[in-house]
Amino acid sequence: MTRALALVALFSGCLAGCFDPSLGDQPFVCAPNGKPCPDNYRCNGNNLCVPGSADDIGIDFVPPDIKESKEGPLIIDARPVQPPGNCLDAANEPNNTQDTAQEILRDGRSPDWEICYPLDIDYFSFDLDTGQSLEVKVIFKNADGDLDAALFDPEKTLVGQGRSDTDDETITLPTVTKKGRYVLAVFGFAGDTNKYDLQITRQ
Repeated sequence: MTRALALVALFSGCLAGCFDPSLGDQPFVCAPNGKPCPDNYRCNGNNLCVPGSADDIGIDFVPPDIKESKEGPLIIDARPVQPPGNCLDAANEPNNTQDTAQEILRDGRSPDWEICYPLDIDYFSFDLDTGQSLEVKVIFKNADGDLDAALFDPEKTLVGQGRSDTDDETITLPTVTKKGRYVLAVFGFAGDTNKYDLQITRQ
């Protein structure tokens, strides 16, 4: 088999990153389906496999350009952190991981948050006691950018999500069964950006 044919075969069937010798020190582009990169590599914002591992929260990685549906497994990938610039919530950045989540101490409506670049993600944390109820609202105009939300319990298990294609997202827990720190993720669908308010009600 010639080198050209070998490369064609590799590209047509690549399961973990697609080899491209023209890329030099980072010779793999992220695979369009299946495992995006070889072991010990992650897919960055330029669709290249770079050394390192994804921010693993127990959810499979899928490159954003193939997120075509709001149905099926929830996808939160390894999102690049960029300087906040003129974002509304620049003073609270970075809050792009569960470990750097912005702590919410009081209930009520908190205005002026923003998903300000494609693949930005905002994390928020708050404490819940067993037996409490919770309602979280992410308030925005969908026409300006489609935002989604996901809620994780103290064991980082997904316990609620809002993934509609209309204004606002609401997540409710009628009865909290695990006491501890809960984390909310707010992110744009398929790279969308938008401004939003956050409203939390605990009873």
